[in-house]
Amino acid sequence: MISGLWVVLGLGILYITLADALETLVLPRSVDRPLSLTVLFYTVLDKGFRALGRRWLRTGKGQKALGAYAPITLLLLIGLWAGLLISGFGLIFYGLQVPINNVSGNPSLSEYLYLTAVTFFTLGYGDITAQNAIGKVIEVFTAGTGFLFLALVISYLPVMYSAFSRRESSLLLLDARAGSPPCAHTLLIRHQACGAASLRQLLEQNEQWAAQVLESTLSYPMLAYYRSQHEDLTWVGASTVMMDTCALLQAAVDPVDAEQRQLLRQAQLTFAMVRHLCVDVAYILDMAPREPVTSRLDRAGFEILLADLERVGFPIRSDREAVWDGLSELRAQYEPYLMGLERNLFVPVPGWQAPTEARDSWQTAAWDNTRHF
Repeated sequence: MISGLWVVLGLGILYITLADALETLVLPRSVDRPLSLTVLFYTVLDKGFRALGRRWLRTGKGQKALGAYAPITLLLLIGLWAGLLISGFGLIFYGLQVPINNVSGNPSLSEYLYLTAVTFFTLGYGDITAQNAIGKVIEVFTAGTGFLFLALVISYLPVMYSAFSRRESSLLLLDARAGSPPCAHTLLIRHQACGAASLRQLLEQNEQWAAQVLESTLSYPMLAYYRSQHEDLTWVGASTVMMDTCALLQAAVDPVDAEQRQLLRQAQLTFAMVRHLCVDVAYILDMAPREPVTSRLDRAGFEILLADLERVGFPIRSDREAVWDGLSELRAQYEPYLMGLERNLFVPVPGWQAPTEARDSWQTAAWDNTRHF
């Protein structure tokens, strides 16, 4: 009876672990199941991550530690899967009391675990092997599972890092277009000189970027935790700039020709796609929306922003109250989600206007710092 319980326990561990690993590594989206090791794993770690992250940031040493969180936890998850698979096969061997060579009497659980570990990683030492037909069959399944698992992991990591690279390459383009840190004010001022068509093309490109980031993050939620190499350029910050820009265009601009009407239509599409990205990522990562502690744009800053846009040639609506109300309504649709992501991912949400003394990242370099050497 007891031996049978060990076999059942081993089979249960194998089923839960294989289902979880295959769902995470192979399926393009998650499947709701009563028990998900990956969800449980990250639920536990996220609580510690968020608590330690706030403490690290207060000490000024948080960025490097926060940047290491995602890759380290991914390796821990892979190690957890491997350990559970080895344990499952080991318990089956133990429950069946499979005879093995070079061991007298009844083998211990540790000896069976050693046998399954060597077989799982296809090391092929041959010092301990099963001596009956059932044991040999289990060994074959163990080796096949290990080979499949290692192949999936090896193929999974390049795909995920490729998605991360695509996300980051588009972010870098914002440096010269929207400043460092990027903001809607800088983006609109710099693009007005090129005309509405240029701005529409940029918004269209960012609509496609948001769709790609959403698809890859839904497939690989851990991507949301991977931090950009440049603190001023993050996917949350880029999303903020795009939604700020699109919201301001929709609320403030009074189109005077077909080109500007096309721009406003593209602003609506980009706003919808980027908001979709932020809302869905916040949902799958369980990062509840929260109201901003302080307003990102007060009325005085709003008036300055509109005056600057009028100065460079944007056709601004004359009814300032209507513009303010329309902009406030659009901001309420996305700012709480940004605040939730900022609080839990520890990435800053940029303001509407950049500091006057700020220089773009491309204008600076480590070579300018004599301490670099």
